[in-house]
Amino acid sequence: MLVTDKTTWRNLVARTVGVQIQQGWAYGEALAARGARVARLLLVEGGREVGFVQLIGRRPCRGPVLLWHGLGGPCWLRAGAEGDGAALRLLRRRYGWRRGAVLLLTPASPLPSLDHQRLQNAGFRQAMTGYTTAVLDLEHPLAALRRGLHGDWRRRLQRGPDAALALAWCHPWADPLGLEALLTADAAAARQRGYHGLPPALVRQLARQGDGLLALARARDQPVAAMLFLRQGATALYQTGWSDAVGRSGFAHHHLLWGAIERLAADGCRQLDLGGLNVPAGIVRFKLASGATPRTFAGTFA
Repeated sequence: MLVTDKTTWRNLVARTVGVQIQQGWAYGEALAARGARVARLLLVEGGREVGFVQLIGRRPCRGPVLLWHGLGGPCWLRAGAEGDGAALRLLRRRYGWRRGAVLLLTPASPLPSLDHQRLQNAGFRQAMTGYTTAVLDLEHPLAALRRGLHGDWRRRLQRGPDAALALAWCHPWADPLGLEALLTADAAAARQRGYHGLPPALVRQLARQGDGLLALARARDQPVAAMLFLRQGATALYQTGWSDAVGRSGFAHHHLLWGAIERLAADGCRQLDLGGLNVPAGIVRFKLASGATPRTFAGTFA
């Protein structure tokens, strides 16, 4: 069943935890503005709403085959609600090879999970293994989260921020100069280190259309460190961050991340995804020392 109403889609997202940014309404709108096709589908079995998925359709290299990808989907509305797999089989028929297209699904479910069996029962086969990310469970009390910090991480937080740093947290569009400083620095780092993230224009559009939190440290009125979090229902994603020598010497990211945790948890966020662990060792240590747990996703199915 196609969903064309933004409020209906946001209500579906609000009913589950762990929904990725790529399953959000804002993400679909941003890609549609760049020429992609978008299909938002409610999965129904036996008259019950069991899940949902947002598919993004493109023609690679402008070729004849339409590639549909549900990145982060399908999402299930309740545990064990997958029924007999009829909804997934119908999805495969309508958006797969019989329609001159290829359908890929990359669910945001950890291993081990039921998604392998669900998708295999519907005729899908695993095409790629999943990646590993670091996840913080914000349903724990803040006191428990603080106890979960590793020793050095906690000590740096207890010392308080450097007196030269002014810290602030706000919606990204409440501080456009701070957001632009972060996106410019991130793009420069991507060129220098040879990695590929979301294009700055797309991140900017997601921040404009969706919920987000910008954490920023300044010294002498100049940005020295920043972190951007994008919100999707009860889940938040650490999208990108940056710090110069002044920010690093003052451990700005420790204070910015903890302040973001406090604010996201108070606003009803139940899970914070700190992003993948295929990054330099120092960043991996920073993420895991914050108390985050590694989580490997199920992979991509075709």
